[in-house]
Amino acid sequence: MNNKTPQTMEEIVGERLRLRTPIESDFNWWAGWLRDPKTTRYLDHSDEHHTAANQHVWVKKALAMGRVLFVAERLDTSAPVGVCSISTVTADPLSGHASFVFPASSARPRFAALEARALLTHYAFTSLGKNQLESGQVFPGNRRWTELQQLVGWFPESLRPLSWQKGGHFYDGIRTIAHHTTVAELAHQRLGSLWPGLAAIEEFLESNPGALEKSIDDFVADQRTARARIQALVSQAQASRW
Repeated sequence: MNNKTPQTMEEIVGERLRLRTPIESDFNWWAGWLRDPKTTRYLDHSDEHHTAANQHVWVKKALAMGRVLFVAERLDTSAPVGVCSISTVTADPLSGHASFVFPASSARPRFAALEARALLTHYAFTSLGKNQLESGQVFPGNRRWTELQQLVGWFPESLRPLSWQKGGHFYDGIRTIAHHTTVAELAHQRLGSLWPGLAAIEEFLESNPGALEKSIDDFVADQRTARARIQALVSQAQASRW
């Protein structure tokens, strides 16, 4: 029996990770983290994906609909550590929505999700012909992830108050964007790779403590100030009409 799903995509190899097409042996692991409330607390997913068999069906449908879907595995042990994908959510075929889930695990290398973000983003622009990618993060729940993305060319574009709901809870969200020109410039500076290497990431964070945090603080403050200003103007205009 063929161990691969019907649609096969090329592998993407990084410093410590390989992004590859899902295989049969992934689905028990996949269903396992889907049943973990801590991993899925900010994910919008259906209960039908909680078994290996149903997850297998979901992956086949997703690939058939054109979703670019990879499992990230360690190069040294081949252990799966995360899932990432690109889907088309608008009428523009040159844009895409990127999703990443890397469950907490002793097998997951440090900054594995960030390396996968860099690999998939570079692939989308150089091999898929995308011009722009977007992604959404719950804020402040996924704040650190939002901060770190800036190191591989993803920057905040808008703050969306109470834009995400799970159960009876509402959360703010931050939409982040990666543009082809920004990514191409970064990759050129990094000698052709968007991922600068683990050592470079660690050196930046050590040499610039608080820089990423401050950038997000400033962005959120600017967004909220601008929103409050517009709301005040609208309220004044409304009051003057009555």
